[in-house]
Amino acid sequence: MPRFLVVSGGSLRTAAFTIYAVVLTACVPMSCAPTPMEGVSSRPEYASVIGKTFKTTQDLMAIGVTLDRNYKKQVDYILLFPKPGLIGREVVTTEELSKGSTIRVVKVLDRKGIPIPIVSPRKYVVELMGDKKLKVNAPILVKRNGSVDDGNFGFDKEIYEKVE
Repeated sequence: MPRFLVVSGGSLRTAAFTIYAVVLTACVPMSCAPTPMEGVSSRPEYASVIGKTFKTTQDLMAIGVTLDRNYKKQVDYILLFPKPGLIGREVVTTEELSKGSTIRVVKVLDRKGIPIPIVSPRKYVVELMGDKKLKVNAPILVKRNGSVDDGNFGFDKEIYEKVE
């Protein structure tokens, strides 16, 4: 057997522990801090989605979130999320958005730095159309679940339908 393929049990454990420690060290700070985002609306792949309108197919929760490290009661952005919504110290407000509400995509955000397609928190910034208004004035974000080429521009088909 070639010598370079022989690994003793202790060396294998040390290598596995080192890899685990590096991954854990890299992931823990990312999970505790907000992900820095940047506008990527000008990229060619998003040209077709800017200005598109969608209707909600179910009641949603408009969840006001703070980015403040001390959890001040300031809303930095609003997430649209299916019921029951989210809870946590960063949640400042919750409000119901009724089925049939219309939204329009105004901007696309993605993780700053090197894109990681599997975990990248791509989001659309949307605005409410018509007479519906939220009590809090902050950017409204919708998580993009699929590809912009999937027929629903990455919006969850169970929650949003494209308006022609």
